[in-house]
Amino acid sequence: MRIKWGDDLRDNNENWFHVEKRLKLSSVGLRQHQVVRWTIWGVVKAATKSALTTALAQTTNSFSTGGKDLLFLDDDGVTATDHFTLNAGTLDGAQVVSFGYLPGNPQGAWGSGTEYTLRRTYKAVIEAKVLDSEGAILQWFESVRTIGDGGPKFVMQGALTGPVQRQQTQQFTPYVALQMGRAVGHLDYPFAATSLWPASLHRDKSVVTTGTPKFGPVTNTEFPISWRYVHESATALIGGPTGL
Repeated sequence: MRIKWGDDLRDNNENWFHVEKRLKLSSVGLRQHQVVRWTIWGVVKAATKSALTTALAQTTNSFSTGGKDLLFLDDDGVTATDHFTLNAGTLDGAQVVSFGYLPGNPQGAWGSGTEYTLRRTYKAVIEAKVLDSEGAILQWFESVRTIGDGGPKFVMQGALTGPVQRQQTQQFTPYVALQMGRAVGHLDYPFAATSLWPASLHRDKSVVTTGTPKFGPVTNTEFPISWRYVHESATALIGGPTGL
């Protein structure tokens, strides 16, 4: 069996590895992606120390960059198995989190007791965020702010002499409601919420704003949008924030 990292096909039976997947949930409780983590151990062998040095330089160079496909293949180096991470199917690309060579160990648990004689043991950790989306929206928040209760309006009027006087200027005042919210889409901009009271909506005061998404080497994510609606009515505006 053989590991292939990008164009680098490792020797047959050079590696042993562990694959772990952790589920990431969005703030609205839906699946967002899986973090796939490969921990790979390998033993580079050569007939001479000089050949081993050359092979190690190639190994170090191979694991110095990310953004590649990671495959576990059959002995022929072609036939695929169930273990693979394709870079195109990730959000940020498959990345080498860590790479290094292990110390000699007489018990052979990590490395061997004869490191850099005709063999050298290494360890690479590669992680990728693999799309596993259960919903298109990562975040959602909305609030409703009411202003006024329809009662009378007054002003405090100053007098030429004597104390300030309270004077009523209106018997009734309008009910005002501000509907404000924000959402973040996973792979595209989500739709803004609709007005709770469309008949009372000041359309000339409605504001919808889109922001810059999170740019990634493979795909962009986290597309933000926000909205602010102003409503005004002669009767009470009854309602609460919208949900998903």
